[in-house]
Amino acid sequence: MLVNQNNQDQLARRFETYLAEALSLNPKASKWPGEKSLPLFLRELYAFYRTRLLGVDTLLMMPKGDKEQTPAILVKHMQKVGEKWVHDLVFVNEAVSSLNRKRMIEQKISFVIPGNQIYLPILGMDLREHFRRIQAARTAVSPSTQVLVLDALYSPRNEPDTPTVSAKRFGYSTMTMTRAFDELEQAGLGEHTVNGKERRLRFPEKRMQLWESALPILKSPVKKKVYLDSMVPKGARWKSGLSALAEYSNLAQPEAEIFAVDAEEFKRIQKTAILETGRSPGPDWIGIELWSYAPGRFGKRGIADPLSVYLSLKDDEDERVQQALNELIRGMKW
Repeated sequence: MLVNQNNQDQLARRFETYLAEALSLNPKASKWPGEKSLPLFLRELYAFYRTRLLGVDTLLMMPKGDKEQTPAILVKHMQKVGEKWVHDLVFVNEAVSSLNRKRMIEQKISFVIPGNQIYLPILGMDLREHFRRIQAARTAVSPSTQVLVLDALYSPRNEPDTPTVSAKRFGYSTMTMTRAFDELEQAGLGEHTVNGKERRLRFPEKRMQLWESALPILKSPVKKKVYLDSMVPKGARWKSGLSALAEYSNLAQPEAEIFAVDAEEFKRIQKTAILETGRSPGPDWIGIELWSYAPGRFGKRGIADPLSVYLSLKDDEDERVQQALNELIRGMKW
């Protein structure tokens, strides 16, 4: 029986993409060497790929031919495969008739039709918990939590932190750091443990992986942006916005220089200068961004840190800005 292996490989890739888009999972499916131990008729009917779903070993059964098996026959085939595979089984196909789909659900046969439907009763509570985490992750975190993530990206440590230690290092209260730990745990970021009554947090993820996982919940540090017609205030010494992006990429410097300040410095500026909101009135004006955390926390050489700059401009619709942001990220040394 001649079978085009590429068909199953392509279906496996569509399975990966579909679960990534629909469930924010990252399954990697590869050929299962154990299929050699299966009866010949099963190997002729199906291709078998191994993956992991929410930490559970899972075997994917993909039909090789165009003939659609009835759910009753499929159950028998799965039971036969189960003699050699003791973990979860999922049927994956390009399409399933509406009648067979209904019967598969009635018999609780796990199946995935990429781009169309997912039915995974085998995951049960784990999948519902995963959905809760996705929902939590869609809510932007507090500035203190963002500082924790950025610190892990810029200065990774093997030793775990506690709320008390983090509070001292970043100048927040222990209660604030405890809430930050809560937000990270709800978002599924970092490794959370308890030693006695003491909570501990470490980030075992590689830095690029942590950045990509955290990006949906990180937000712009800019709370407010104003312009003033005067010299650069003494406390405004961190280039930000387009001025900083121009330092990190080939983007041209903006007409008006832009600087980031913290809340205390912003109050001082308000007392001594006339501020304008909206777009820059002209090239001789100075842009001031009020940040939710100190721009000097991770900035270097008078320039705000690149990841905060990225977050402050990621929603800018200018194509040149988006190109420069891509250049910034490509230039990161993870």
